[in-house]
Amino acid sequence: MTHSDVRKAFDGGRLGRISASVADAGVTALAIATLLGAALDLIRPGSAIHRHFMRSTGLGGLDTLIAVSFAALVLLLPTPLLFRCPRAARIATALVGTLVAGLAATALGRHALALIDGRLAATGWAPPATLFALALVVPWTLAGVRGRASTRVPRRRAVRLVGIAAAGVMLVCAQLAAVGATDYRGRADAILVLGAKAHADGSASGALRDRTRTACALWRDGLAPTIVLSGGRDVGAVASEPEVMARIAREEGVPDAAIVLDETGKDTAASIEFTAHLSRARAWRSVLVVSHDYHLARVRLLADREGLVVRTVPAVETCPRWWKVFAAAREVAAYVATWALLD
Repeated sequence: MTHSDVRKAFDGGRLGRISASVADAGVTALAIATLLGAALDLIRPGSAIHRHFMRSTGLGGLDTLIAVSFAALVLLLPTPLLFRCPRAARIATALVGTLVAGLAATALGRHALALIDGRLAATGWAPPATLFALALVVPWTLAGVRGRASTRVPRRRAVRLVGIAAAGVMLVCAQLAAVGATDYRGRADAILVLGAKAHADGSASGALRDRTRTACALWRDGLAPTIVLSGGRDVGAVASEPEVMARIAREEGVPDAAIVLDETGKDTAASIEFTAHLSRARAWRSVLVVSHDYHLARVRLLADREGLVVRTVPAVETCPRWWKVFAAAREVAAYVATWALLD
C-alpha cells in the first residue's frame, strides 16, 4: 500500500470518519466549556477552564482573549458566516490555532522543567491536562489550514450531542487525573487536611488516616508550622472528623500548639472557605492541601474562587482502593456542578 493509499483510507474510510468524529466531539466540547467558563468567570472568578487546559503564561487578559477566540472560531466555522469565506477561515484558524497551541506548549514546557528541577513530583500516570488540549488543537489547526476544518461531521444530531457530552466528561476526567497525579508540595504557611469518614465508634477510616498521616509527614519535613484539620461530624458519632484526625496527629508527634481544628468543614467548599478566612486573618500566603488524588482538582477550583493560594498534595494511600472507582465517578459530577455554580 502506497502513502497515497494510506492517506485516502484515512481521509475517506472508516478510520477517517471515526477520527473526524472524535476530533469533532473533543474540540467542540473544549470550545463550549471555554466559552461557558469565561462567562461563569465574570460571575464567580476562578471558573475559566482555559487556565487549566491552556494555562496562563503571564499575558494578563491576552490569554483569555486567545482562548475565547479559539472557542468562538470552532463554533463559527461550520456556519455560513465563515463557511462561505474559506480563505478568511483558513487565516483565522492558522492564527488562533497557532497562538493556542503556543500557550499549551509553553505550559507543558514549564511543567516539564518543574518536574526536572524538583519543584513538582509526578505521583501517578496521568499526563498534564494541557497535553489533551494540545492534542485537540494541533490537528484542528492543521485541518483548518488545509481547508478541512468544518468541525461538523455529517451525522445525526442526537448522536453528535452524545459524543460532545462524552468528550466533555473525558476532559473533566483528564483534569482530575492530571492534578491528582502531581505533587505540588513546597514550603507554605499551613497544611489543610480535608476530612473523610470517621466511624461511629470514633475510629478513623483508612482514607482519613492516610490523609492525616500524609499531612503529619509534611509537618515533620518542616514544610509548614501549622496543620488545619477540617471536617464534620456524622449523626450519632462519638467524635468528629477533626477530633479523630487530631488524635492521629498527636500519635504522629504533632503538638497541640501546631493544630487548628475546623469543626465547620461539612463539605469541601466549607473547609476551603474557613481556611481562606483564617489565611487572611493570619496573613498566610500559601497553604498545602492534602486529600485523595481524585479530589484535588475541585479543591483548586474552590481555592481559586476564594483567592486562596494552595499547593495540592495527594495522600499516600495504604488502604484498599476499590472504593475509589465510585468516589472518582461521584467526583466528576461534583466537579461539574461546582464549576457550573450549581453547588
